[in-house]
Amino acid sequence: MKAIVFTLRLNSLYSIRIPFTWQSALTYPLLPPSAIIGLIANALQRYKNDKHPIE
Repeated sequence: MKAIVFTLRLNSLYSIRIPFTWQSALTYPLLPPSAIIGLIANALQRYKNDKHPIE
C-alpha cells in the first residue's frame, strides 16, 4: 500500500479571495477543493518527473 504524506504550512498573511468580491475582499476560511486538487496534482507531477512543470 502506497501513501503520500505532506505538511502544508500557510503564512498568516495568506488568503484566497472569493471571486468577484470587491471592497470588503471576502476570503475563504479554508482552501477551496479545486485549489487542493491543483496542489496535489502539481506535487505528484513534480515527484514523478522531478522537474518544474514549465520546463
